[in-house]
Amino acid sequence: MVVSSGMGRAPAPWSSAYGASKAAVTHLVGSLAGELAGSGVTAFAISPGMVATDMTDWPAGLLAHRPHLAELPAAAYLPASEACGLVRDLASGRLDALAGRFVHVREDRDALLAEAQRDARA
Repeated sequence: MVVSSGMGRAPAPWSSAYGASKAAVTHLVGSLAGELAGSGVTAFAISPGMVATDMTDWPAGLLAHRPHLAELPAAAYLPASEACGLVRDLASGRLDALAGRFVHVREDRDALLAEAQRDARA
């Protein structure tokens, strides 16, 4: 399981290196999952969302380039326990059908699993 980000899915000003690295990590996981298929080992790229930590207490220098961060509502930030819940759910094996995929903490994991199972039957 590696930590990726939604920033790796779409271009964003002032985030080119970060976004490119997260896109690369997500692609690596997809390839790795194919290589590991049938071995009992799974790989996932997870996005924990914007977790409320010291890191997201944005410094003034960053806000000068990305003022929209200062306008984010408190609900945009998640407690670390939600990210831990995603990791726990993936580690349980219940979502192994999602191996190789990018999974964001706010996605409906049951819906993703149902979609993956439908795709496997097709």
